[in-house]
Amino acid sequence: MDPLYTIKRLVFVQIFLAALYLFSGCGMQQASKQSFDVTHLLTTFPACFSMQAALHFMGLQHTFHCRVACCVTYDQQIDFIVKGPLGIEVIRGLIDKKGVTVVDRLRRLVYQWDYKRIKQQYHFPCNYLFIQSLLLGRVCSPIEQGVPDALCADLTYTYDDLTRKVSRVQLIDPKQGNGLKFLYQHRMVVDRACLSGIKIHFSLNDKGQFHQGNVTLHKLHFKKLKRPNIKLTIPTYYCK
Repeated sequence: MDPLYTIKRLVFVQIFLAALYLFSGCGMQQASKQSFDVTHLLTTFPACFSMQAALHFMGLQHTFHCRVACCVTYDQQIDFIVKGPLGIEVIRGLIDKKGVTVVDRLRRLVYQWDYKRIKQQYHFPCNYLFIQSLLLGRVCSPIEQGVPDALCADLTYTYDDLTRKVSRVQLIDPKQGNGLKFLYQHRMVVDRACLSGIKIHFSLNDKGQFHQGNVTLHKLHFKKLKRPNIKLTIPTYYCK
């Protein structure tokens, strides 16, 4: 067989697979019998479940599309991975009761923040339970979890009368101009509301330099798990 023909054929197959990936909603899985509507549950959640979504990021200098998968061990920790085109892993991270750890696979860097550092830098009330509630669109006051009043930004919840769900959560730090806004999209299925998307607007002041933009999570899919399927191994030899 002509070697040139073989090479052209392989290139065509790779392009075809890439097109299937991009036009199939970033390869998101369809809802299965094991899926559940996490927003329909009140106080009882599975001990462990996954949360998958297509992710669109738009900032002042960067715009990209990828997909994100979280493994939530309820009330304990959130492991997550972010994959770019063709399933290439670019970020892996962990959110637990100690803080946030992010591993940048491309630049070979590790970032770690504890909640005390986040509060001091951005004046946002922050702990694990509060982040979990933002991810799931639930109400959880960080003040009740022992966050000092002096470090608390203005926190407001907005409710949708039709779905009886939280439609918006807003945090504002008027001193430094930091702001976060979470907008929750729901779709009605029969007689109940299902979480279908989250849009996050952010404006953060980092040492006098403002970072603004928005993140959109859509095509949300929840699936009950027997055990965590994502595990973070921190490569300490190149931590930053």
